Formats: sequence, C-alpha cells, structure tokens
Amino acid sequence: MIIGKRIFLREVEEADLDSIVKWRNDPEILRKLFSYLPLCKVKQRKWYEKYLDDDTQQIFIIEVKEQKTPIGTIGLTNIDYKNQRAELAIMIGEKDHWGRGLGEEALNLLVKFAFNEMNLRKIKALVFSDNDKAIKLYEECGFKEEGILREEIFKKGKFKDVVVMSLFRRNTHEKE
Repeated sequence: MIIGKRIFLREVEEADLDSIVKWRNDPEILRKLFSYLPLCKVKQRKWYEKYLDDDTQQIFIIEVKEQKTPIGTIGLTNIDYKNQRAELAIMIGEKDHWGRGLGEEALNLLVKFAFNEMNLRKIKALVFSDNDKAIKLYEECGFKEEGILREEIFKKGKFKDVVVMSLFRRNTHEKE
C-alpha cells in the first residue's frame, strides 16, 4: 500500500471490478478514454485474470482514507524494465471527488513509487488534446509535452489529436 495525506493506493482486487466497470461505462468518463466500447463485467474479469500474471502493468485503486471508499484507478502500463519506462493511466471514477486535488495526490504518489521503488526513469502520458483538465494535472505534476500525434484516435465520429507528455526522474524534486 502507498500512503498519502488524504488517500492511499492499493493493489486492484477482484472485488473492485464492479466499480471499475461502472466508472468506465460512465459516458462522461468514457469520452476521455481511448476505448470506445462499453465494458462488461465478464471482459473486466478476463482482463483481471490476465493482469495477475502480467508484469508489464501495475494498477492501483485510489481510496480515500477517511471514507475507505474507492474513487478511481491509477497505474502504469507497458512497463519496460530494460528501458526503465512506462505509460500512465489514471481515472477518477467517482465524480463527486473531481476537483479536490485527489488525482494530483495520487499521481504524485505513483510517480514517487515508480521512480524510487520500481527504478523507472521515464513515465509517459497520452491524453486527448481537448482534455484540458488532464493536461493541466500532468503539467502541475511536472510532465512536459513531447509532441502531438495528429488525428490519432477515432472517437465520436472524428479523428482526435493525442498529446504525448512525459516526466523524467531527473526532472523531479524527489530526493528520497
């Protein structure tokens, strides 16, 4: 478990699958994800079964300490230990927790863990160019834009640009 001031990150468990399906099927959240198909519990369970044996992913549930309630997920995918890099994935699924700084706290906890415990040197984030809130969050946590993948993802009847952002361990202020 990774403990912060207001939240902690814990390993995703089978009991979390219903919440994840609910969050990922919310139209407002789905609009910001690269996936476009509704998600059923059977597919989520199959993902989870594969995930248990997959060392290229590390996914956490974001849980509010005082309420002991899950509010979203954060993790690293496409972990490449040889080249010491991974891709970021974050989703605050409980909308009543949006705008409270919990995503920023979760992201800072994950970054510190990735650089100091997993010995990664680079974390990459891919985000739709019109997802201003996510881009602002990444920038506040030190991520810099690397470039734009033009017309990369087909979503809602049109191709959308994707911003590539990254954070290097050497650019963080963590000393621990």
